[in-house]
Amino acid sequence: METTSLRCTRARTWMIAVVCILIQLLSCDEAQAFRDLHFIPTIFPRSGSGVTKPQKKTEVVKTTTPDGNHKGNARPELLFDLTCDTYSANQTQHKSCIGVGPSSTCRKSFETDRGGAFDHAPGTGGPTGCQEAYLTVMGDDGFLAGVLILLHTVRKYAYVNRDFVVIISTAVTEKTIERLQEECVRIIQVDPFYQNELAQQLVAKSARYRSGYWVIKMFVWRLEEYSKLVYIDGDVYFRQSADELFCSQVSPKAPIGVTPRSSQDEAAGFNAGMFIYQPSRATYAGIMEKFLSLKESDMLATSEQDFLNAYFKGRYKLIPIDYVMKHRRMVKEKGLWDVKRVHGYHMNGNPKPWSPLWRTACAYPSDHGKFIDQYEDFYVEWWQYYYEYAKKDMPRRHEDFQLEEEDDPTGVFAKFDPAKACIQQK
Repeated sequence: METTSLRCTRARTWMIAVVCILIQLLSCDEAQAFRDLHFIPTIFPRSGSGVTKPQKKTEVVKTTTPDGNHKGNARPELLFDLTCDTYSANQTQHKSCIGVGPSSTCRKSFETDRGGAFDHAPGTGGPTGCQEAYLTVMGDDGFLAGVLILLHTVRKYAYVNRDFVVIISTAVTEKTIERLQEECVRIIQVDPFYQNELAQQLVAKSARYRSGYWVIKMFVWRLEEYSKLVYIDGDVYFRQSADELFCSQVSPKAPIGVTPRSSQDEAAGFNAGMFIYQPSRATYAGIMEKFLSLKESDMLATSEQDFLNAYFKGRYKLIPIDYVMKHRRMVKEKGLWDVKRVHGYHMNGNPKPWSPLWRTACAYPSDHGKFIDQYEDFYVEWWQYYYEYAKKDMPRRHEDFQLEEEDDPTGVFAKFDPAKACIQQK
């Protein structure tokens, strides 16, 4: 005679089988909604384990307009699908990658520019043998929380093993370096001011150069050991897999894949907060030669985005404008876009969601403060990812959101006085 325990076990087995069959029979939208009911739980360990398992790959249903085009407030040619055989067996099975992927490894890493970090032979994959990588840059401690959630969300949705590289300046403190090492990523420290008299002069005259961020961002072209990289600013996070970014067909004639800056004005150029490229020391040399040819007044006036637009003018490939979207565009035009097509958001400008000013209207540009309710609603998604990463219950009240002490090395939340928030902005 069957025991009660055995009957319960068999009942659970049949229930799981029925649920799986139902999901296969449902449409994509219905199946996703069914999963969202949490009958099938998914557990994501904190990124520090170095092995964050990705969600099961699901087909994303994308909205089209009556004329067959994708929905979006942009020129039709900017709304296309970025697809390729990115889940190739060769890359997926490469198990020596440190950073992201279902079977990536974990190791502590720390290299320096003066210690040979940029001297690896082309195509060797550097210290891991991994041929492709995600890459970001940190000029100081203030972007730690952003980089952690960028890494967490890339990891969460990744199906392919790749390195995750963080290039940091000497302004990043030892405590923050140790924090990054816990995350099992490749860390390269660059001294942007070493034997660089010009850089030192620019620092004295412009806050833009103070952390060395402008300079070290140009170092990304020196990593020739990789065949292809995706550079991502630390104020980006993903809500779907970023793997397809590696599908961008960059070439010597168009060596960089980018997001258009404007949805309507073709002459506006591209956004430099995320780009796909093939590293080249020759490109790095060309960039630095071009920069050094500028007048000092032009150096002080230009941003790295404007400079890269000028350097790569007419020599780039576009990716869909809604793949990684500027958050301000979505806040102001949400009803005009298909949110299902958006893989990530670039939260350029201030305030960042990890700033205690994220709910303060006076912290936004003058013409954006009136959208404070929409910004607050928008940033909640970033905080959901943060509390998931930190393995903490998210507070019910937005005013109670704050970073864990270890993720807030500059202590902005501890120092914040709401009564003086707008005074501090003036």
